[in-house]
Amino acid sequence: MTTNPPENPEAAAPDQPKSPVKPDFDSDDLRALFPHYLDLPPSSDQLDPRLLPSGGGVYAFIDSEGRVIQTLSTQSIRRSATRRLDPADTGKGRADIRAIARRICWIPTHSVFESMWTYLRVARRLSPDTYRKELAFGPVWFASICPEDPFPRWRVGKWAFTPGAIDVGPFERRGQCTDFVDTLQDAFDLCRDHSILVQTPHGEACVYKEMGKCAAPCDGTVSLVTYRGTLSESIKFARGDTSPHLQKLCTAMTRAADDRQYMQAAKLREQIERVEKAAATSGRMTDCVDDFRYLVVQRGAKRSEVVPFFVDRGCIVSGEAVALKKISDVAELWFDEAQKLRDQPENRSEASECVWLVARFLAKGSDAPGLYLDVREIASPDNIALRVREQFEVMTKRPSGP
Repeated sequence: MTTNPPENPEAAAPDQPKSPVKPDFDSDDLRALFPHYLDLPPSSDQLDPRLLPSGGGVYAFIDSEGRVIQTLSTQSIRRSATRRLDPADTGKGRADIRAIARRICWIPTHSVFESMWTYLRVARRLSPDTYRKELAFGPVWFASICPEDPFPRWRVGKWAFTPGAIDVGPFERRGQCTDFVDTLQDAFDLCRDHSILVQTPHGEACVYKEMGKCAAPCDGTVSLVTYRGTLSESIKFARGDTSPHLQKLCTAMTRAADDRQYMQAAKLREQIERVEKAAATSGRMTDCVDDFRYLVVQRGAKRSEVVPFFVDRGCIVSGEAVALKKISDVAELWFDEAQKLRDQPENRSEASECVWLVARFLAKGSDAPGLYLDVREIASPDNIALRVREQFEVMTKRPSGP
């Protein structure tokens, strides 16, 4: 089984559906996954394209034994499927789909966001071992720490939601997340070498102790309990509570200057600059993944309709389509739904991928299609109605097109 990424519906990657894999579910499950289908006639010339939807969606070709040959996402199922069934489309490493396909089944979608979310769920089900290679979006990054670990440390990774962990971010790029962790280590004089830290209190301190940039719990200079207290301060700071630590350093610097301890004051000034740098780190979308909660609004099947998606950390739930003129009638319901805390997927990779998907659109800023409202910044239902109208009323006045 092969899959194509959904981002560019007209750019098909080379695929080789020579040995379609029998999915580990029966036809009833397949029909539940794809609610619509069309049996193909013996010849491409006999296929009436009008039987296929002109709108977007995620669709799959099925062979005579019910095996999934290929899954694609497109802005026009009719145009994309007709092209792929054309024998002339077998060049550039592509197999002759028409020779083995006996059915097309599909799920309609009405926005790029909905298409990518639908494709993600379908691809997980059809090709669990390979689907990540076919996605049109990559990971975002988290600075994570497990405070209850025997020897806690900050880590950089693309998977969040580890039990007991605190995940700061997401960050758009790995380098931004790595810089943030490096700055935390500088700002709080944290251990840089975990292999030495695990030897506490019998480790041999590294050069950072000599430089005065590490309290050296490894050799017992400070206790591990004291070091954990410093880590707790770094966690509060990383989660956005930056003022207490900055104020503490500023007070200590002023006191050192008043006591004419100028070298100590200069050292504290340098540390303040590092802390301010960490506070201003760019590329972070939320302070903590626990705050990653959004109301996403996309266009519906009709130009005058919109559809809400409620994002709660690693969970995405879609709502019913609503006519734009009735948005005030549902704004309070949307407001309440957006505030709900939802059960998270038990699979942390699936939860992380939902964050990746939403973050991909957040990174586009004002260029992202649709509307993305941080739940913490939604003041009232009236605010939702106002923002939706501002975003979509212009769209309803545009001329219709494919």
